[in-house]
Amino acid sequence: MTTQLKEVIQLDEILPVQYDLKIDVQSLANDSDEPELVKGELDYHFDVLKATNRLVLNCHEIVLDKVTLVKPLLSNSTPEISHNEQIMQTTLTFSEPLPIGTDAILRIEFHHNYAKDLLGHYDSTGHHLDGTPFRLSLTQFEPFYARNSFPCIDQPDAKALFNISILHPKDKIALSNMPVQSSTNVGDKSTLTVFQTTPKVSTYLVAWAIGDFESISGSCYDGKFAVNVYTMPGQKENASFALKTAVNAIEYLTKYTGIPIPLPKMDLLCVPDFSAGAMENWGLVTFREVALLADEKKSSIRAMKQIARTVTHELVHQWAGNLVTMTWWDELWLNEGFATFLADLVNNDLYPKWKIWNDFQVESQGAAFDADSKDSTHPIHVPILRVQDTEDIFDSISYEKSSCVLLMLNDFIGPEAFQKGFGLYLKELAYRNSTAEDLWEGFTKGTEDKIDVVSLMESWTKQTGHPLVIVRREGGKLHLSQKRFCRANLTNSGIEALSDETIWRIPLRVGVKYQGKADVTVLSHLMTERSITLDIADSEKIEWVKVNYGQCGFYRVLYADDISLNQLSAALTHNPDSLPVSDRLGIQSDLFSIANNSQGKIATCVECLSLVDKAYRKEDSLSVLRDAWMNLGSVIGINFEAVAHAKDNEYASTLVASFRKWKLGIFEPLAETLGIARLPEDKDALAALFSVPVTDDQEQVQLRAFVMNHLIGTRHKPSVEYLQKLFDETILPKITPIHLKEYEEMVKEVDRIERGDPEVVVSPEQIPGRIEADNALSTALQTIPANLRIPMFAAASLIQDKDAPLSELEVKRRQAFFAISHCISPILLPADQTMALSTFLGPCHRVEAKRMFLLCLSNRDTIGVRKMELYRAAAALCGLSQIGFGTEIWKLTIENEGKMWDALRARLSGNLISFMLEYLACCAVNSGSDERKAELTSLTEDFLTKRAASLPPITQLKIKEGIHTNTQLWDTQGAAVCDWIMNKGKS
Repeated sequence: MTTQLKEVIQLDEILPVQYDLKIDVQSLANDSDEPELVKGELDYHFDVLKATNRLVLNCHEIVLDKVTLVKPLLSNSTPEISHNEQIMQTTLTFSEPLPIGTDAILRIEFHHNYAKDLLGHYDSTGHHLDGTPFRLSLTQFEPFYARNSFPCIDQPDAKALFNISILHPKDKIALSNMPVQSSTNVGDKSTLTVFQTTPKVSTYLVAWAIGDFESISGSCYDGKFAVNVYTMPGQKENASFALKTAVNAIEYLTKYTGIPIPLPKMDLLCVPDFSAGAMENWGLVTFREVALLADEKKSSIRAMKQIARTVTHELVHQWAGNLVTMTWWDELWLNEGFATFLADLVNNDLYPKWKIWNDFQVESQGAAFDADSKDSTHPIHVPILRVQDTEDIFDSISYEKSSCVLLMLNDFIGPEAFQKGFGLYLKELAYRNSTAEDLWEGFTKGTEDKIDVVSLMESWTKQTGHPLVIVRREGGKLHLSQKRFCRANLTNSGIEALSDETIWRIPLRVGVKYQGKADVTVLSHLMTERSITLDIADSEKIEWVKVNYGQCGFYRVLYADDISLNQLSAALTHNPDSLPVSDRLGIQSDLFSIANNSQGKIATCVECLSLVDKAYRKEDSLSVLRDAWMNLGSVIGINFEAVAHAKDNEYASTLVASFRKWKLGIFEPLAETLGIARLPEDKDALAALFSVPVTDDQEQVQLRAFVMNHLIGTRHKPSVEYLQKLFDETILPKITPIHLKEYEEMVKEVDRIERGDPEVVVSPEQIPGRIEADNALSTALQTIPANLRIPMFAAASLIQDKDAPLSELEVKRRQAFFAISHCISPILLPADQTMALSTFLGPCHRVEAKRMFLLCLSNRDTIGVRKMELYRAAAALCGLSQIGFGTEIWKLTIENEGKMWDALRARLSGNLISFMLEYLACCAVNSGSDERKAELTSLTEDFLTKRAASLPPITQLKIKEGIHTNTQLWDTQGAAVCDWIMNKGKS
C-alpha cells in the first residue's frame, strides 16, 4: 500500500522571497475596447537553497505568455514548461542547474479571464446613485485561488513580500493590502496605482479591488493608524456602525495581544457579489454587503450583532492567521477557532448588553455539538493531502467546535493565563507559521508551567467527537463516567455499553445548590479516567446538582439516576432563576441531543417535548427559548416531513393544527406578558415595543420579535391580520409597473427552464425610473420598526392553501417580496434584502416551491438568484418540511441522473458546493410505502456513486448520514411524537 503525499511544493530547494506583480484591468472600463482579459507581469524573486534545474509554481487557468530567467544569467534563460493540471502545478526546467544563492529573479508575462465563480480574480456589477451600472473587480484567494490569478507558490507556509501595482481605468479606485505609494496617469483613460511593499504574507491573504467606491474613515492609535470602510455609491452612511466597531475592536485586540497591527492602515470593503461572508485579507478585508452595512436607528438588533461579530472575527485574523499563520490547512482551526472565540470575547466587552455569550451558546456551541455528534464528523486537526479537500473543512468543526474548545481552555486555565499565553505565541512566531503544538506551548508558559496544556488539549484536537458524561448520585457520592457521544455508543443496550474506547481529559465543573442558600457551591476536577467519584457534602440538603455548570465544557451530560433530572426539572418549573441562563439552556439541549441520537433508547423525544411543555413555560430568556424551540422544531419538522411525504395529507393537516394549538398555548401568555398579544395602532407605541438604541438593554425587544414570529407560526389571528395589513398598506402601494415587468420576466424565465429551452443571454440595462421606484420602496420599508420586519414578512408570506392556485392578494405579496429582493437602491438595508429573498424563495406552496428551485438554475442575476445566494435558496426551500417538500426537493435534485444538480452545480464553486448539497438533503426523510423508500434509497445511492470523484468526501458522508438519521428518528420515535402532539391538540 502506497502512502499518498501532500500536494505541496517543497521549500527545501527554492524559497519565495518577493513578488513584484503588475495587474492590468483596463478592460473594466465601460467603453473599453480591450479583450475581456486580465493581463499580468510578474518578477518572482526567490532564493536557491540547493542546486537544481527545476522550479515549480502553482498555476491554474492562467496562460503563460513569456517566461524568462532574469537572474542569475544562464546560457539559456528560457525554460521548458510542463503542467500537471490535476495538482495545479507548473514545472519550469532549465538547461542547467540554478546556482545556490539569493535574489534570483524569474520574469513571467501572463493573462487569464475574469473568473466566473467568485473565486480568484473576478468581476462584478455595481450601481451609481442614478441606477447606472458599472463594473468592478476584486479577489478572493482563500484557500487556494491565488494560483488562478498569478503564478506563485500558493500554500500558507510560503510567505513572501508583495509589491503590487494595478493599471486600471482612470475613473476607478484601486485598493490593495497596503496604502498607495504612487499614482500616475497613463494616457488619457488609465492610471497606474503602485502600492507599498507588504510584510511577509501568505498568498491566500493577498488582495486587490478596483471599482467606483466611496468611503468613510476613522483611526486608531491616537490617529496614527487609518481605518477606512469602502462601499458602493450611496451606501457609506450605513457603514458607520462597522467603522466604529472596527476601530474599537482593533484598539481592544492590540491591548489584549500586546501587539499593534504591523500595517499602516486597515480597509474594509463590501461588494455586491462575494462567495464567503467575509475574508480577512491583510489590510484589505472584504465583505458581503449584508455583513457590513447597517443603520443603528433602522436595522434590527440581529443584523447589528451579526455585523459586529463578522467585522471583529475578520479583525482577530489580522493577528491569528495573518501575523501568525498555520503551516498547512490541517491546522485551519488555529485561524478560525480563535477568530470565532475572540470575536465574541471582544464584542461581549464592547456591547455588554447584547449578552453575546448567550448567542455563542445557542449558535456556536449548538452547531458544534450537532456536527460533532455525527459519524461524518472529523477531528479538529484533520489531515489534508489534496488541497482541494480543504474546502470540505470550512465547517462547524474547524470554526465552532474549535472555538468551544478554546472557551473551555480559557475557563480552565483562567482568562489571564489564556491572554498571556496567546500573546507569547504571537510574539514568538510573528511573520512565521505555526502548529497546534506551538500554541499549547504558549499557553503552558502562560500558566507559568503549572498546567501541561499539550497533554490536556490533544485529546480535544486530535480525537474525533466529544464525550458524554454519565451522572449517578448515591447519597453524598457523585459517580461520573465518560464515553464518546455518538450513535453507536448511545444505541447499544445499556448506558455504559461502549463501541468507542476514546477517553478525554475533561475539565469538570459541578454546581451544587443547597436548600436555603443563594450561592451555588462549585466543584472543579480534571477528569482523566473512564470513571471517577466525587464527594458532595450535606447531600440531604441538596436542591439540585448541575454537571457542566456554566456550560463552558464541550461535553454532553446524561443524568442516569432517579433524582438529578427531577430536581433540575423542578427548579426550572418553580424557581428557574436559581439556575443561570447557560444551564437552563444546557439541560434541555443535552436531553434533546441524547434523545435524537439514541433512537429513544436512553431518552425520548416525547420526554423532551414534555420537559419544554412543563418546565420552560416560565422561561423569559431569549437564548433559552431560541435554543429550546430550535431543538423542538427540528424534531417536529422531520416528523411532519415524514408524514407529509408518506402522502397522508388529512392526518398531516390535523397534526399541524394540533401542534399550532399547543404552541399557541405557550406563546400567547408570553405575548400577553410582553404587551404584544394585541399590537397598538399608534406608530410611536409600536416603535417603542420593537426599537431600542444599541447602548440599551435589548433583550426585551429581541424577545418580543421572537415571540411575535412564533405567534405568526401558530396563525394567531390578531397578529397575522395586523401584520398583513401593515405590509399591504405600507409596501404594496410602492410596487410599480417597473417592478411588475421584472416579475413577469422572472416568470417567463422559469417557464423557459421548465420547458428545457436554451438560455438566452440578456445584457443588463438601465431601466428608466427604476432607481426612483426602488428608492421609494426602500424608504417605505424602513418606516416599519426594524425588529418587526421579520414577523411582518412571515405574516405576509402565509398562503391559505398549499395545493390551490395562489389568490390575487397572495400573488401581489409575492411580487412585493421579489421587488425588495432584487432592489438596486442604496437606501435598502442588505439584511432586509436577504430576508425578502429568503421569504420569496421559500413559499409554502407546492407548485411555487418547485418553480423557485428552477429559478436557481438561471444565470440572469437581475431576475434570478445570484450565485452567492444559492445556499440561502436551498435553506429556504428545504425549510418547507411541514408541507412535505423537503424530500421532494431532494428528489428533484437527484432524479433523472442528477440533471438538475448538474445544472445547479455549474453555478457553484468552492465550499458553496458542499453547503448547497447539504442543505438540499437536510430535510429528506425516507418514509411511506416500501416502494417509495426503495426509490429514494436507490436515487440517492446512484447519485452519490456517480459523483463520488467530484464531491468532497465529508460532504458525501454528511448527506448519507443525514437522510439515514432523519429516517431513523421517524421510524423509532415518529409515532410517539405524533401521538403526543395530537393529544396536546385535544386538551
